[in-house]
Amino acid sequence: MEIKLVAGNSAGTVTAYYLSSQGPYHDEIDFEFLGNLSGDPYTVHYLTSLHKGMEIESNSSTSGSTQQKIFTSTLLYGTPSIIFLVDNIPIRVYENEESIGIPFPKNQPMKLYSSLWNADQWATRGGLVKTDWSKAPFTAYYRNFNANACVWSSSAYAGNFSQDVDVTWGDGRGQMLDGGNLLSLMASGSGFQSKNKYRFGRFDVQMKLVPGNSAGTVTTFYVTN
Repeated sequence: MEIKLVAGNSAGTVTAYYLSSQGPYHDEIDFEFLGNLSGDPYTVHYLTSLHKGMEIESNSSTSGSTQQKIFTSTLLYGTPSIIFLVDNIPIRVYENEESIGIPFPKNQPMKLYSSLWNADQWATRGGLVKTDWSKAPFTAYYRNFNANACVWSSSAYAGNFSQDVDVTWGDGRGQMLDGGNLLSLMASGSGFQSKNKYRFGRFDVQMKLVPGNSAGTVTTFYVTN
């Protein structure tokens, strides 16, 4: 996407272009352009925020001309790495290092966002320079948005036992409770199966195993043809 940042004295403002998943435990990949005093370069702030509570941050400076021109900002997001580019020049790379225990944002679908906001408590020279509201309005411009990406598609949903499974054996020892949100199986032998057949996918279920002395029992959760 092509962006023209806030011209003139943009100190205290942040123009952000980022990917983010949703919910309290979200992943986020940020391209933030921190405003400046007239004539000073913008500071580019990179943030990869992971749902596991880990944040990876770094900064660099743009050329002084970036404020004056329209430039292309690109997030290249894939499993091997995340690459931040300005005018097709890589300026920061975040490699996937899961092999050594560093998490990587790959399991949650994200939407693309952009915003322009006041952050003068920290954005320019660590918050020493505040937003000069006499210079308002502060305006950033965007054009030629292009997303060449895989659109998330999932048929996953919060299932209901009464709608989605049949108790297949147990002669009454399998019971559906709470409107079909809870299913209990008696240890003397019972079972259920899904009504639908599946080829690929992810299957989650919350389970509470047999309490107390469960010696000799087996509780299974499995996929089979």
